[in-house]
Order: sequence, then C-alpha cells, then structure tokens
Amino acid sequence: MRTAPFLQTQERFCGRTVYRLLPADRALEIDQPTDLLLADVLLRSREASSIHERLPKSVQALVLDFDGVLTDNKVYLNELGQESVRCDRGDGMGIGHVRAAGITVMILSKERNGVVQQRAKKLAIECYNAIDDKRSALQDWAIQNGIDLQSTIYVGNDLNDLDAMRLGR
Repeated sequence: MRTAPFLQTQERFCGRTVYRLLPADRALEIDQPTDLLLADVLLRSREASSIHERLPKSVQALVLDFDGVLTDNKVYLNELGQESVRCDRGDGMGIGHVRAAGITVMILSKERNGVVQQRAKKLAIECYNAIDDKRSALQDWAIQNGIDLQSTIYVGNDLNDLDAMRLGR
C-alpha cells in the first residue's frame, strides 16, 4: 500500500485495490512477534542463497583490498606519525587454504603504507599497492596472468573498489 493514502484514510485497503497471488514461501501472515522472527529468518536465508548464486561456478582468482579486508579497518599512529595496522592470523590460514586449492590470490590496494607489501610477502601472494585506478590495474593483471575476470572474486570495502568489482559482472 502507499503511505500517503493510508495516513489520510487510516484504512488498510485504501485507493485502488488489486489482488496478487504469491508463492507459498513468500506469503506470510505476521500476527505475532514470533511470526516476525520467522519472516526475518526466511528473508536472511533467501538473501544468502541469492549471494551464492552470484558467485562464479569456478573460481580462478581472489583479489583483496587491504584496509578493512585484511585489517580491522583501524590504524595505529605513534608520536612520530608512523602508522601500523592489525591483521588477523586467521586470514593467513584462510588464504593458505585458498592458494592450496589452486586459486591465485592478490592484494590490490590504494594504500601507500609499506605494511601492505610486508603482509603480502608474509602471505606469499602478489601485491599491487599505491594504486589509484584499481580497475585498470586489475584488467592489466588479469591479462598478464591469463585470469578470466568472470571467474574472479573481488573483496573490497571502499568506494574506490566499485569500478574494479564491476569488471567480473
């Protein structure tokens, strides 16, 4: 229903009313708080399925931003102005499993701090940092390495990741 007519008439069936048949899994009557909880669980389940359907069937490469993806998105700054970040050892373990599965892993970051290269070195993966145009850098990397971007998963958390993320669509 539309908000304005509802507020004006204070009636649920206001304005032009039409019926629509819904699949049983989408037709929920919410009368009790537990009905709302059930609807929430079903919606989250449907969203999770949708996300999995959008992933490539065969993954050839995993491309990761650094800040906020391989860090907790925080920076430590000392009195000399030197920055450091916190990384999770679990990420290293996970990346090791991904690499063992034959998937190429690469860091693609705008960050200019040397910690990005150091973390990549420890993880034994390629790293491109201080990159302002991630889209072009990703295209070039994919061509040089024979990587199909349709088979690439890109994990980022910044606006500057969006153009590169859209390449695999």
